[in-house]
Amino acid sequence: MIISPSDNVIVSLSITLIEKFIELATLQRITPFNVIIKDLENIDNEGSTHNVTNTIQVFTNSPRPDSKSKFDRTNFLFTYDSISEVYEDVIKQWFGNDKNIIQIRSHLIDSIIAEKVFSSTSFLIVAQAIDGFWQRFREDKYRIQNKLNPKTRISFICGVKELYKEFKDNDYIAISDDDFLSIADSRDFYSHLLPIGKKKHVKEGTELFILYHSLRKLLICCTLDFLGVSKQTIKKIFLNSNSFVTRKEVRFI
Repeated sequence: MIISPSDNVIVSLSITLIEKFIELATLQRITPFNVIIKDLENIDNEGSTHNVTNTIQVFTNSPRPDSKSKFDRTNFLFTYDSISEVYEDVIKQWFGNDKNIIQIRSHLIDSIIAEKVFSSTSFLIVAQAIDGFWQRFREDKYRIQNKLNPKTRISFICGVKELYKEFKDNDYIAISDDDFLSIADSRDFYSHLLPIGKKKHVKEGTELFILYHSLRKLLICCTLDFLGVSKQTIKKIFLNSNSFVTRKEVRFI
């Protein structure tokens, strides 16, 4: 079989999408891996039919690590079993060509998967991802429902509040009115490098991390909802996940 340069691009993109989907499911970065694709083909040989498995092995370009990371399934966001009823639709949506999601698909996952060291930048990345999701998938409908002029500016925190209303039945997410004030001021403060004291409700350190923790769970809900997972199933996913990311409250040792 001859693979053209364009085929290489498609294979590379597909592997990247597989990696990102696994990162969403496991809530952690994954190491480079090989993909083996098996195609079951029916062969008709003189009236008798039998199956032949054609195997294609796809190698990633990245160097293999010296040791393999161990995954604890209880810390995953979800497994096949937890989304088996909608798995086919989820995969179709993930690999779909919706122009709205293509540009931000990887960014959404990168925003959910935390780096080892938390900083105000981590908070801003998640806030930006939520804002992007809101503007692409919810803002136009909100304008129509509320009969707003297309040129009317909708604030970042308005989008956060509306998304929270949509998913607040998930008991694992709790954002208070005071939290919304802090999210808005902290986002503006760290985004624009404002002078200290310019915003009254700015949080830092542990308090900022707690806000980040809530926003990240909201972003997970948004991403799963886009993939076609029902809100009831999303609640079950949070219930069955033992990940630090999905916990109701942040516990510091």
